[in-house]
Amino acid sequence: MKYLVFVLAGGSLLASEAHAQLGVRAGANLAYLHENFSRNAFATSTIARVGYQVGVYYELPLGKHWALVPEVQFSRESQQLRKEGVGYSTYFINDGSFLIHDYQASFSYLNVPVLLRRSIGPAYLEVGPQVSLLVGGQGSGETRHVADSPYYNGFYVTYEPINQAATAYYNRWDAGVCLGAGVRLPAGWGAGVRAYWGASSLTGDPKDYQYAPNVMPVAGRQYRRTVQASLTYRLRSGKAAAI
Repeated sequence: MKYLVFVLAGGSLLASEAHAQLGVRAGANLAYLHENFSRNAFATSTIARVGYQVGVYYELPLGKHWALVPEVQFSRESQQLRKEGVGYSTYFINDGSFLIHDYQASFSYLNVPVLLRRSIGPAYLEVGPQVSLLVGGQGSGETRHVADSPYYNGFYVTYEPINQAATAYYNRWDAGVCLGAGVRLPAGWGAGVRAYWGASSLTGDPKDYQYAPNVMPVAGRQYRRTVQASLTYRLRSGKAAAI
């Protein structure tokens, strides 16, 4: 909640210092963690979950059809992850067992995109960089250890809870590129979609064998991908072009 207050307060400050048009943006998102390399025996699958975002922005005109649109946004993102791989004994020998990590990872980000917008009638296209700060998040679920091995005198299954803070395992800063499109509607309303492509890895490249409670992050380098759909509403009218 305190980050939402920060976002709204930041928007009020922007409006007071710039002769621009202030607006609010809110909507839903889908987030996905892209893994491009893995060094261990785990296979990882990710299912995007619906999250939300809320923010404030203003449009600073640069000409008849161009504008600069900074934004401060709070984004809550979530995905379901499953890691599957072989188990190892104390001496890192394949013991014939199998590990399944099932958990939901949620992330809270403060996003600051700065977009260059090109108007085409009531519609517009926008592109620009975004910097994000990870301010919270959690990984919650369980690990199942399935074994049918002479090491364990037969078949058995054990369960261990997963409860980890995202800020302890993921890089706090992220940066990438946004690309979006939208349309201006009557009475100050608008609608838009935006995609974000993270260019900096959220993780290092962990080489160590991973077992609960050290499940987050998954092996390999991970990059953040999000798609947002939002409604916008103009709060302040000035000399800037309408949003």
